[in-house]
Amino acid sequence: MITKAQLLKLIHPRIASKAVETLLDNQDIMLNGLKALSFVGKNGAGAITIAGTAIGDKVLCVVGITAAALGDASASFEGVITVAGQIQQSSASNLSTNTYIAYLI
Repeated sequence: MITKAQLLKLIHPRIASKAVETLLDNQDIMLNGLKALSFVGKNGAGAITIAGTAIGDKVLCVVGITAAALGDASASFEGVITVAGQIQQSSASNLSTNTYIAYLI
C-alpha cells in the first residue's frame, strides 16, 4: 500500500510539503478531490477560462509544462479560485505561449 506522502511525491514534489499533507487528512480525499487541469497562460494579468474550477478550490501548485516555462509557476496565479470556470493570472507578464497544469483541491 502506498502512503499518502509517497503518493504526493509521485504527483509533484511541491505538493509533498508538510502543510499540504496536513490539509489532506487521508488518501480518499487525495484520490477523490484532486483536480489536475491544463490551461494556457495569457498576455498580462486577468481571467483564464479553465473548465472544472469552482469558487473556493485551493490551488496547491501550478506547474509549467512548456519547454520555456518548466517548473513551479504558482506565484503567477491566484492561490484560491475566485470565479467558477476560471483561474486568475496575477502576473503581468506575457505567458500566452506557455501551457500549465494547475493542481486543485
